[in-house]
Amino acid sequence: MLSGAVTRSALIWVITETRARMAVARCARNTRTDSTAPSRDFGVATARPASTDSAA
Repeated sequence: MLSGAVTRSALIWVITETRARMAVARCARNTRTDSTAPSRDFGVATARPASTDSAA
């Protein structure tokens, strides 16, 4: 049988490890979300070179 201090220490270690893994997963998920979201300038007119005007 384990003593209370050992059990508590193991529980703290498991909680810490779980939080660390969740932080990595959250970071990866947010990075993917940010990279697939439209940019703020979406739909804003931008300057075009003169060569593209003649192509259209």
